[in-house]
Amino acid sequence: MVRGEAISKSQMELIRAQIFPGETLCWVGQEPRSRYLWRRLFRIALFALITCLMGLLAAMMILMNPDFLHFSFTSAIPVLTPLLLTAAGGFLLGREILRPQKRAPDLYALTNRRGLVITIEGEVKFWRYDPQAARSIQIHRHRDGSGDIIFERSVKWGSDEQGRSTRRMNLVAFYGLPDVDEVLCQLKQIESSSSLKIDRR
Repeated sequence: MVRGEAISKSQMELIRAQIFPGETLCWVGQEPRSRYLWRRLFRIALFALITCLMGLLAAMMILMNPDFLHFSFTSAIPVLTPLLLTAAGGFLLGREILRPQKRAPDLYALTNRRGLVITIEGEVKFWRYDPQAARSIQIHRHRDGSGDIIFERSVKWGSDEQGRSTRRMNLVAFYGLPDVDEVLCQLKQIESSSSLKIDRR
């Protein structure tokens, strides 16, 4: 078995709990902590910056045009625009702050039958491969050999308990791999040694 990144004992237990009898674990890895920590902080900082800048601009426009509401709507647009952008930035900032924080990185695994993405909350996504499905894999490789492998990205439509239409993004991917070619090599070995058909459980 090849490890893409250091995996703790408890994480290995989570992965092994999803392995079916007869399956062989070929590779394991995990989402880089920087992906779910720094990206969240970046979004918060970005929305805070937009809100502050638009707020300052709106304040300046109001000071320069204190009677803007007394004029026509067209003349009030330069003042109302930064106000609306400030409100939008504040909404996005508040939503990001209140969004439940991810407690741990996603875990990745390849067996001789499947690819798995396992979240700490217990959600498990599968992608099973055959030569036809393998052609749709998207690879994002950086200069240092790291990158992402996106197995499946699609929109699934359904309905909730009230019968209303729902839209859900279905994404199965290994992000932040230190060595993309290592995982691709494992996929090729599995494909060449398996004649399994792919479907989603």
